[in-house]
Formats: sequence, C-alpha cells, structure tokens
Amino acid sequence: GVSATDTANQKETALKIYNYINKNIQWNDGYGIGFRNDIASILKNKSGNSGELNKLMVAALNQAGITAFPVLISTRDHGKPLELYPFLDQFNHLVTLASIDGKDVWIDLGDKHRPLGMMQTESLNSRGWLVDQADPVWVDIPAIESKSVFLIKGSLDAEGQLNGTLEARFTGYHAVAYRQAAEEEKEKFGQELIMNGPLPVKISEQEFVNKDDPAAALQFKGKIMNEAIATATPDKLYLNPVFPNGLDEIPFKLAERTYPIEMNYSSD
Repeated sequence: GVSATDTANQKETALKIYNYINKNIQWNDGYGIGFRNDIASILKNKSGNSGELNKLMVAALNQAGITAFPVLISTRDHGKPLELYPFLDQFNHLVTLASIDGKDVWIDLGDKHRPLGMMQTESLNSRGWLVDQADPVWVDIPAIESKSVFLIKGSLDAEGQLNGTLEARFTGYHAVAYRQAAEEEKEKFGQELIMNGPLPVKISEQEFVNKDDPAAALQFKGKIMNEAIATATPDKLYLNPVFPNGLDEIPFKLAERTYPIEMNYSSD
C-alpha cells in the first residue's frame, strides 16, 4: 500500500477512509469499546457498535501511514470517568485521535452529517484515556464552537406584515442539527427557524449551500412573505426585534443545585 507520506495530503487520505467507513459500515446505535469482534468480521457484517467503527478507523489510518490511537471514553449518559485509576468498566465508548498534517484530529464515526474532526455530543465528556502501549495518558476532549448567524432584510407594512429575505449560516454542531432537520423535515423545514411557538414563520423559495458537504458551513436562503410579526395600532407598530427567539424561559429550574450546570459545547 501507499503510505500517506507518499500522498499529497494526509487529510485527503483520512477523509477517504472516514467516508468509506461511514458509508459502508452501519453503526448499530450501540456503544462499546470495540473488543468483541475483530476487524475482519466488522467488515464482513457491515455493521458494528461505536467502538468497533472507530477501531476500524484507527487500524485503517495506521495502515495508511497516519499515526492514530484509540481513546477510551465514558459518554455523558454513562458519567464522568474516575481519573485516579483507569479501570475498564468506566468506559463505554472508543474514539480515534489521529495526527493529520501535524495536527491532532478527533474522529468519532457513525453519522454522515458530522465532518471528520467532530465528535458526537455524547462524547464531549471532559477527558479520555489514550491507549498507547508506550505512553498511556489522560487527554482533554475538545469541543468545537457552534454558531448560527441570521440576516433578515425586509420591510414592514402598516398591518405589521413582513416581506423580505432571510440568509442564515450554521457551523459546528448547529450545522449538523440543521442538516439533519433539512433531510428529515423537508417540506416543514424553515417554519420554526426564526420564530417558534404559536407563530411559526413560513420561508418559501428555500435554497441550501453546502447541504451535502459536512466539512463546510451550511448556508440557507429563503423568502418571507406577508408574515404578521408586528402588532399594529392606529399610530404605532410594535415589533419584537429579537430573531430567533431562543429561550422563552430559563430551562434550569432546580431550587437547589448540587451539580454545576454544564453545556457540552458553546453556542453562539
């Protein structure tokens, strides 16, 4: 085989492997640390648990001349790992940490909407145990910043109706979620994009950019027509200019909090 050092670009090689496994080996929705089945049977069955898919990734990268290690982690549901001693029972998932073009890249297979280098949100759980015979070590699990930007241009008429255009751009985990929604909701997509609750805004002439390229930012364009979003009185229009309305109420309702509030990634 050709080693990655002979090819033009390690990232290209890693991406081909990542796409191949994601396309051809089905994640069975189960978590595991990949010990049950060997690589030949995972390839033959075309299916595997989370650890088996990532074990395949580690093996394929190493075969291609790219340094990669398995990292044992405990998913958020499974609880934080105890770092005093890395006993095996506390781990229920395995991910890949590779060195690609001199950079650390975290890889977690099982979802075609997630690009190479982005782990599933369940995996974002503080630290993992890097499995290396020579130098096993605890490593910090990084989270990718996720951002949604909305630009609405339009005019309000005397009745409080909005006509105009919407442009939106999503990155990180927001892009993953909206790609999934665009695929699953199809006709309904966009109705709750800028206002949820009893007054959804319909967006017509919808257009996506980079819909099928998870590595790029997802862009969305559409038209807003005759949407009543302001309250009209004889001499004034009352408009809530906050789009999209994210939180209607505070979601943290415990009277007494014994654990810190922790979000798995930052949102902007």
